[in-house]
Amino acid sequence: LTTQDEGLVAGIRGVEWDAVEQPSQFMENWCYDYPTIEKVAVHHETGDKLPRALFDKVKAAKNFRAATMMLRQLQFAVTDLQLHSSFD
Repeated sequence: LTTQDEGLVAGIRGVEWDAVEQPSQFMENWCYDYPTIEKVAVHHETGDKLPRALFDKVKAAKNFRAATMMLRQLQFAVTDLQLHSSFD
């Protein structure tokens, strides 16, 4: 996605990490704000706005199984600690 031939200056290299992460965080979270989403989420043929009930279902599902991902990360940590504490 770059026209730069030199790999060390292409993409996000040399860019402060906060400047890279902030747009990512914004893009991950703006869609959970109904006043914003009702302005952009319309049916392509009828122009009807996204129904509030459907939006509420999507928002409620946002954190579904979030604890499962945390448990996965904790298992990685436990495995890492076991490998580093018992490896000779």
